[in-house]
Amino acid sequence: MIKETDGDCFETMRCLNQNLTFEATKKEFELRKTDFGSQQMRTLKLVDQDGLYSNLALLLSDQCVHTVKVAVFQGTDQTIFKDRREFAGSLMQQMNEIYDFIDFRNQTYATIEKLYRVDVRDYPEIAVREALLNLLVHRDYSFSASAFISIYADRIEFVSIGGLLPMLEVKSGTPFTTISKKKISDEEEKILEYTRIHGVITKNNAMELLEVSASTASRVIRKMVKNNLLKQNGKARNTHYTIADK
Repeated sequence: MIKETDGDCFETMRCLNQNLTFEATKKEFELRKTDFGSQQMRTLKLVDQDGLYSNLALLLSDQCVHTVKVAVFQGTDQTIFKDRREFAGSLMQQMNEIYDFIDFRNQTYATIEKLYRVDVRDYPEIAVREALLNLLVHRDYSFSASAFISIYADRIEFVSIGGLLPMLEVKSGTPFTTISKKKISDEEEKILEYTRIHGVITKNNAMELLEVSASTASRVIRKMVKNNLLKQNGKARNTHYTIADK
């Protein structure tokens, strides 16, 4: 995040360490078939008019001093650690390594829709990527403390350091964003599974499937329609439900 103090931006200020290397960043540029030379470094404001490195250059260098700590917990609180790791080096390197670390733990499960198998992740890949990019790009690097990512059984929390960032919530004065698993009841899961296999479900089907009264089946189905899990089709006796379009 660009930190402005008395007209100065942290990223554009001259770096105290002028012995920087950029191996990780060069590899990223090579993968994208883009040059990374002195001209590009000036354009990106990694060096100033005197040819000296800025703090932005430090962030992209192999000598970057800022880190991200990632912890994996058992359950939904911080009582039991399962794994922890601190990521260092160029922000380019941190971005790739952290994403791989989270992706490895982002489980895939399969559902059947008619004749097709559909693989679904616990957390949408695009949501993980955007949250991670927000953490790295909008962080206030004038603070030396590490950023944190906490992986729980039901959610992932990305906690940034510094001032409040746009589009993020506030928890105990600290900006953070959370990606949560979609929670559904056992009854809802049974209805979804039936609908995936058969294509449609009716209230009578739900009553037999769940072994409940008509009023209870109607209540569950109405909630699922409201939460965009099911889509209502037809009216009166012809009313039936299909998987909602996401």
